[in-house]
Amino acid sequence: MSEDQDNFRGLNWENVARVQIHSRRFGLLQVLSLDGCRTLSPTECAVELHTNVADASYHMAVLVRVGLVRLAHSVPVRGVEEHFYCLAGHSADDLLKRLKLPRTGR
Repeated sequence: MSEDQDNFRGLNWENVARVQIHSRRFGLLQVLSLDGCRTLSPTECAVELHTNVADASYHMAVLVRVGLVRLAHSVPVRGVEEHFYCLAGHSADDLLKRLKLPRTGR
């Protein structure tokens, strides 16, 4: 079984069904599950999915609401907070390494 399949095994498939798997939401789940799970902002997801940030943010919020994705960290950027999300069961250590942030125990 591939590493990506292992990552999808940890998803709550009942919650997946609840979001009625809109193609954008499924794309977000795929992007977040790549490379052993990643932690990304809606901006980064929008680039990878070739869509706009508002669309990625909206669908990310739906995934958070049903518990498939969680807010991993927020970083102040030009007077606003940039949010970073990961799959619900992911530790988000990849983001901490990428941004050189201390571990917070979330």
